[in-house]
Amino acid sequence: MQFPASASARAGKRSFVAVWPQTDVLQYTSQPHGELGRTSQPAPLLGQGQATAALYELTQNLASQLTLSWDAPEQYRLDDVTTMVSPWRRGQFELSNIPAAALLETDLFAALGRHPGTMLASLTRKTNDLTIKGCIYALTND
Repeated sequence: MQFPASASARAGKRSFVAVWPQTDVLQYTSQPHGELGRTSQPAPLLGQGQATAALYELTQNLASQLTLSWDAPEQYRLDDVTTMVSPWRRGQFELSNIPAAALLETDLFAALGRHPGTMLASLTRKTNDLTIKGCIYALTND
């Protein structure tokens, strides 16, 4: 896996912070070439129900806690009369109380990467627990 030049990480005595810059969501709809035998075919976004279920399943497997909220679909005004409503929603999530051992026992990042439209914003560690914050995009029609 190659990391972009703008990515950074720092570790303190009691914390670890990794910064991975986000780009437009459309760049996340294709899987990387050659990673785990995947192709570069576009992967469709999950519906909101499926994305929610996938995050809750991951939460259960990690014995952690999930906070998830969904924004309303964005609306774009094209002219005085026409308004276009986005076909996707943006969800904000926080997986907390993840045991640090989960990084060794499970392929946590591969599990998060299986779901198109998932972006990680931060990873923090306090004592022996991790917290992951990010967003996920999902289709509004399930």
